[in-house]
Amino acid sequence: MAGKKKKTLANKLAKMSDEERARYMQHRADIEEEAKRRKEQLISTFMKNRYVEKLKLEYQNDLEELLNCNKREREMIMDNTDREEDHLKTIVYGQETQAKEIIRSEYQGYMQMCYETECEVICFS
Repeated sequence: MAGKKKKTLANKLAKMSDEERARYMQHRADIEEEAKRRKEQLISTFMKNRYVEKLKLEYQNDLEELLNCNKREREMIMDNTDREEDHLKTIVYGQETQAKEIIRSEYQGYMQMCYETECEVICFS
């Protein structure tokens, strides 16, 4: 089998009637128009996806930044709470210490008075 010669477009068109040639040319134009539409659609889809990916990335970055700020804020609140608790404990401890000192001095005064009374009772007996 010998290889067939490919028909050139010029030969093909030359053998067609005017009506066939017009239909063929319209068919080719439709094919080219469809290819152009698909190409534009593909580019549009690509650009839209690219834009959506960019928005998703911005959203993720904003979310991470917000969560980090929230974490720092929570840590600051906890630190302040700890400081306030320590401060209140210091105040309470100081008040307890003062109360203990007052009680101790009153107790010592009472014990002194009891001792003096005991000495008087022993001396007069």
